[in-house]
Amino acid sequence: MNTALAQRTFDASILIMNRVKTDCSMLPALSAARTTAQLIERAKIVRAAFNARSLFRDIHSRAEALSEALVRFQQRRDRFLRL
Repeated sequence: MNTALAQRTFDASILIMNRVKTDCSMLPALSAARTTAQLIERAKIVRAAFNARSLFRDIHSRAEALSEALVRFQQRRDRFLRL
C-alpha cells in the first residue's frame, strides 16, 4: 500500500465513520418496534461501521510494518557507519 492509497483509505474510513455516527443518531431505540426497512437500514449502518473498522485496522497494520522496517533500516545504517 503506497502513501496515496493509505491516505485515501484513511479519508474514506473517516467519512464512513462520520456518516455512521450521523445515521446512528437518527435510528429509533433498540426497544422500539421496527419495520423490515428499518432493520435493513440498521444492518447497513452496522456493516459500514465494520467496514470502516477494517480499513482502520489495515492502515494501522501497515503503519506498524513501516515502523518496523524503519527500525531495521536504522539498525543496518548504524552497523554500516560503525565499520
